[in-house]
Amino acid sequence: MPDRTYLTEWRMFFSPPWEKISMEGGDPVAHMRPTLTDDEMWRAVTERDEDFDGAFLYGVASTKIFCRPSCTGRRPLRRNVRFFADAGEAMDLGFRPCKLCRPDLPAYDPQRELVEQEKGRLNRSLHEEKRVAPAVSRRHLARLFVQYEGCTRARYAARMMAERAAELLANTEKNVLDVAHESGFESPSSFYRHFRERWNATPREFRETQRREKTCSSKERRP
Repeated sequence: MPDRTYLTEWRMFFSPPWEKISMEGGDPVAHMRPTLTDDEMWRAVTERDEDFDGAFLYGVASTKIFCRPSCTGRRPLRRNVRFFADAGEAMDLGFRPCKLCRPDLPAYDPQRELVEQEKGRLNRSLHEEKRVAPAVSRRHLARLFVQYEGCTRARYAARMMAERAAELLANTEKNVLDVAHESGFESPSSFYRHFRERWNATPREFRETQRREKTCSSKERRP
């Protein structure tokens, strides 16, 4: 059994300043502004560092909109940026919450929203000829997918393509190579590998099984 005292000390040493304050029994929001300098907060904004979400908010004087540090919107000019302890302070000064990162909703998770948006985009791309680029960097998305879905974005996309292929095999007479191409796979070898991983069968075996099941079901419905 790990030594809880040791683990607590380890977290206190390596955790961000506002988490240390929280573990010590203080209010992280109330103490955050004196802990972080403007330069440190600006660096968090330029890096869109979600580790600082909840520590402070920033507003853009030219647009009167305030955001979380991790907001993926257009990066503002430094001279236009103001920092706030919380949403109340920002709104008292006439700033409006960003509709992208929703800093006025503490329970809202913008990183999860990015993952859900990308999942929807991937799903739509399977049914469209045009492939739309993701809204944020693929590197950032890869990290978020591992965090929220337990797998990489590439593996998630391959699973969706395998499910699309299964739908085509079960409901159309298209040949296997056409199904692979229409499902988004770039090569037959990749298609066969990911399809077997998802369905534990080759595409032909899967199609034959589906046909047998449909035949049996049809016979059972006959009077």
